[in-house]
Amino acid sequence: MKNLSVAVGNIKANPRMTDGQVRQDIVRLAALGADVTVGAEIDYPYSRKTWVGVFRRGNRKTYNISCECPISTDLPVRWSWITRLHGGVAKVTPARFNSGLRLKGSPAVLVIGKHPVSGAFRTRFTTAQKLRQRLFGTDLAATQRRIERAVKHGVSVVVAGDLNTIKAPAYHPDQIVAAHAGLIWVIVVPAPQVNVRVGATQVVGARVLHTDHPFVEVGLRFLKGAVS
Repeated sequence: MKNLSVAVGNIKANPRMTDGQVRQDIVRLAALGADVTVGAEIDYPYSRKTWVGVFRRGNRKTYNISCECPISTDLPVRWSWITRLHGGVAKVTPARFNSGLRLKGSPAVLVIGKHPVSGAFRTRFTTAQKLRQRLFGTDLAATQRRIERAVKHGVSVVVAGDLNTIKAPAYHPDQIVAAHAGLIWVIVVPAPQVNVRVGATQVVGARVLHTDHPFVEVGLRFLKGAVS
């Protein structure tokens, strides 16, 4: 896996969106043509069915559709997984998950899709903010452990999602922010002896979408044994 483009978007960030608007935004995200596309808030029957259908027409298979962060790709996949990070709390947050996809090829790459709890870092009063902060910390610690295990086994990690923070979470000391717009992030943690080069970035602004957050797409190049 030398060249990899990654796109990410939160489709249902605006709760006033109609089904038709959800579909239009999914089509717009798929049109970025990334090798791997990560969604967020794909969490009700219409959006799940539409996501799968739109990407299937582009010859891209969808994994982990049962959680809110599906990942679609036309690349060969070694395995996929979903990890429940914490349960839901009424009127605060639904359950949150890590959505993982281990791609075939060399250098080895693992993609993690995420959408942590919101409201953990707002300066104004937020309902149950201390609880939100604790849940965000639980999410962060679990993701740190998953990344550390992968890197120790020579697997580079790409974290992509609506991370619900304007400051990059500290997933790993060697992490690289490959792309960022608002709450949308693509963060890369290279394995030892792997050099990551970040290419061109596309940002689709929220003003031309129905959702409240932008879409981001970025090109990555993984070079084994390369020196920066």
